[in-house]
Parts: sequence; C-alpha cells; structure tokens
Amino acid sequence: MPLPGQPRSFDSPRWLERSLVTMGALACQSGAIEWVGLHCHHHKFSDQPNDHHDAARGLWRAHREWMLHEIPALQHVAQLTGDLQGDLF
Repeated sequence: MPLPGQPRSFDSPRWLERSLVTMGALACQSGAIEWVGLHCHHHKFSDQPNDHHDAARGLWRAHREWMLHEIPALQHVAQLTGDLQGDLF
C-alpha cells in the first residue's frame, strides 16, 4: 500500500494480491488491513521513537516483543490503508 501522495510501489494481478492476503492471514498476524497499516507506519517512521518495531531496541523487540505491548500506530491504520478499505475481500 503506498503512503498518501506516493505511487504504488508494487503492482500485481488481483489473484496474486488475494493469494498473498490469504497467506498473510494464515501467519496469524491479524488481518490484511491492519498488517498493511502497521507496515506503512513502520516504513514512514523507521528508526524513530514512534516506530513500533524499531531495530535499535534490539532483535527480539523488533521482531516479536513489540506485539505484546500497546501499539499506538493502530490509531493510524485507517489513514494509511484508504485504498484497501473499500475492498470487501
């Protein structure tokens, strides 16, 4: 999902997009919209204090422990996933 005002960085056929969404859901990391929103937020604020899985906090925190804490970035998911909100898949 591109950040607002930026072109899509990855374009794929609908069948591939939906296959990737399905595989992502099977990874048990929440739904696609939330995952994309958190991913966009992470890239927008990489290595800054509001990056929810900043690598400077250590490997464990960056990859797993961040999910065990409150995630303020969830408040911004709707803003960062506007193009996905209308897709009923």
